[in-house]
Amino acid sequence: MLVVDGDVATCCVNVSIPFENRTLVTIYPAAAESDTSQGATALLTRVHPNPARSGASIEFVLASPAHARLEIFDVSGRKVVTLFDGTAETGASRFTWDLRNDAGHGVASGVYFCRLTAAGESLTEKFVVVR
Repeated sequence: MLVVDGDVATCCVNVSIPFENRTLVTIYPAAAESDTSQGATALLTRVHPNPARSGASIEFVLASPAHARLEIFDVSGRKVVTLFDGTAETGASRFTWDLRNDAGHGVASGVYFCRLTAAGESLTEKFVVVR
């Protein structure tokens, strides 16, 4: 079962598809929803608002509990902050970023990338910070 914005959708194919500017990796067939041997299902739903001015909310969905790491990188590829590094439960998770780096300093205006790494998958969304 896949939950997107509170709606439930059951899929009957095992493919990767784009969904409304969101990245979806490996959808399980309906008959194999609990079979993790086919790979992990992870959806990095969105970073909003985009552009971000005073903070950003980042959401992702996992089909089953998995170790997840949510990080922000600048356009040069330098890690700015780690928002989460631990076990994420099944379903939706939401994190808020106050636009500060790991040292607590506010970040500059520019392009940033949010990377979700979960169960062997890596998903990235680009967003902009405007000060």
